[in-house]
Amino acid sequence: MKKLYVLLALMLCAMMIFSAQAAEAVTAVPGDTITVPISVESQDACMATLSFNVDTNVFELKSVTSLIAGFGSVNGGNGRITLYNGNIAEIVKGEVAEVTLVVKETAKGGTYDISVKVEEAWTLDEDYATATAKMAPITVDATCAHENTEVNVVDADCVNDGEKQTVCADCGEVLETEIIDKLGHDFGEYYLSKAATCTEMGEETSMCSRCEEKQVRVEIEALGHSFGIYEETVAATCTEKGEETAQCVRCDVEDVRELPALGHTEVKDEAVEATCTQTGKTEGSHCSVCEVVLVAQETIPMLEHEWKEGKPANCTDEGIKICEKCGSVEKIPALGEAHDEGTWVVVTEATEEAEGLKELRCTVCGFVLDTEVIPKLDTGDDRLSGDVNGDGKVNGKDLLLLAQYNAELPVEINLSNSDVNADGKVNGKDLLLLAQYNAEIPGIELK
Repeated sequence: MKKLYVLLALMLCAMMIFSAQAAEAVTAVPGDTITVPISVESQDACMATLSFNVDTNVFELKSVTSLIAGFGSVNGGNGRITLYNGNIAEIVKGEVAEVTLVVKETAKGGTYDISVKVEEAWTLDEDYATATAKMAPITVDATCAHENTEVNVVDADCVNDGEKQTVCADCGEVLETEIIDKLGHDFGEYYLSKAATCTEMGEETSMCSRCEEKQVRVEIEALGHSFGIYEETVAATCTEKGEETAQCVRCDVEDVRELPALGHTEVKDEAVEATCTQTGKTEGSHCSVCEVVLVAQETIPMLEHEWKEGKPANCTDEGIKICEKCGSVEKIPALGEAHDEGTWVVVTEATEEAEGLKELRCTVCGFVLDTEVIPKLDTGDDRLSGDVNGDGKVNGKDLLLLAQYNAELPVEINLSNSDVNADGKVNGKDLLLLAQYNAEIPGIELK
């Protein structure tokens, strides 16, 4: 037999149907041992698990066995059987199993249907199949002589008929039924059950002497309201009416009367001139009692400030500006959270007679981060024009260093050797001449 866990993994892969084959009823009497077949119609299943339920008050289950040649069965007890075939053959149409039952001696006569359920079924391809099945009904012939009887009585009441039954004490069959007529209500004297009010009539009630049923009649007229002194409950306002209220002397109902509105008391609101720092207002008016606006004051826009710069802002420090009209001072936000690394700018070129000066300035705000003196130009005999790095050679390293210096990067150069055109300045002209010299352009000489 294939392993069950393989079959369970494939349960949802396919569907097939067992349909019940007509089965004739089996007749028995109390004490009989009977065998009832289970018949199904099969297409291609090779294994099935069936379960069924029997009335344990009527039958005792003895055994369940397979009827299919070559098929085994596993009786799980409690009305459960699994049919299987080790050779993987198909279950053919017909009876697949039989159930052996004992009819109990206390069983009552009647026909009993036994429900059968196919819990699981599998094909040769290990596909899961759903199915239905049916066992033959069992007719128990238990004829009773009704030798012992008893009488059961249900008493009649005011609204319901009673009943007298003669019942067999052995089999429970009802042998005779007699109807006892209902009694009807017995109402007595009427009493006051509800006093009349201002708006509702009063009631009188009578109760049945045998049950709790009541009969009510309405005979007392409503009294009507009687209102007392009126008092102000909602004060009148300038625009809304007020109210005065009186309460009925007999109940909680109130009567409300209207009071007229008072009208507004007008007061002027002075105009306000606009300035650089606050808006102005036109003349208006309001009620001095309720403060409601009668003529709305319109806003006059503030005047524009006439700013002049008091202190410029940089990356880290705020600046300020001052209004020439009103003297207001406002801060100018700093340009950034911090200065950048900056770039060197030559302020004064060095000469043979005097030192120069360069400043490290923030490229965002121009703030001077550092200053550095540029040495005087060297006029010694050991000057080698174009030897920017002072290593005694003129080559591409000197050209790169001079380019970095002209880009105002923080690099150190030999200023005397870097002035290759001998004009007393180190600038782009020297860089171009040195580049032409390194490219070995004919006629190019360094001075």
